[in-house]
Amino acid sequence: MDSNNCNKALAGLADAAMGLIELQVSIDAEILADTVQDLLSLAPGKRAAAIEDFAAVDPLLGSKLRAAMAFAVS
Repeated sequence: MDSNNCNKALAGLADAAMGLIELQVSIDAEILADTVQDLLSLAPGKRAAAIEDFAAVDPLLGSKLRAAMAFAVS
């Protein structure tokens, strides 16, 4: 394979990877929005406990939920 074909193949792989990353970000945003709506239906004390439960399993998700809830309730 010459360098031109190799570069084309690498560019194609990079485009595919970016598409997958964009899809993952989109899915994450949808899940986060749905979860925030579910949390808003809980009483404030239960809401905080639920966020801590999420954070215990996935600290990054817990941080995202805390930030999203701060904006949602303000």
